[in-house]
Amino acid sequence: MHNRLLVTFNKDRADNSEGARNYVIHYLEEEGFCDQRRFCQAPADWFVIGGRWSGELLLTHLDEEKLEQFYKEPLVLHASQYSSNEEKECVWSMFKQYFPEFPSCCTEGWVAEILSGNDVEVPNCRDSYREQGYVDDALLVDKAIYQRLLKKYEGECESGVYEFADLEWDTVDIEFVGNKWIVVVDYHC
Repeated sequence: MHNRLLVTFNKDRADNSEGARNYVIHYLEEEGFCDQRRFCQAPADWFVIGGRWSGELLLTHLDEEKLEQFYKEPLVLHASQYSSNEEKECVWSMFKQYFPEFPSCCTEGWVAEILSGNDVEVPNCRDSYREQGYVDDALLVDKAIYQRLLKKYEGECESGVYEFADLEWDTVDIEFVGNKWIVVVDYHC
């Protein structure tokens, strides 16, 4: 079974998305996420950055109603990493119709800056087994990410069912905005 883990840590531990993703991979390996150490009885037998949840951080910056409509499109609904290049191009074209200003339509301008120089794919067409994930699978926490993904963990430093973990054991609060990286992990158990 696949599960999502949101990992946060202080922004001074990585200079960019690639550094943040590598930091989390190294940390989880060192702390026994797939064997035993911090996580006592290892919750996973393997993990990747992003995986089935690749692009989730990016999606927090897009209009929810438009996003819901986009994912109801029949072609989009059935698209996956195994779709042909032609199908993926059609899905990307539809994405651009729903979000013509992408990536500048992201609610945080710095997200658009990060994405502008990188090859971005519609999340459901991505390679879900790419070990280091994609550039937007590690971002600095901003208001959109905080509201949609972290707010429900306020007052916690880790969830009991391995949904969330802060690597410095800090409890979630609004101070995470601008001060913490967040990385999406897909793990199998």
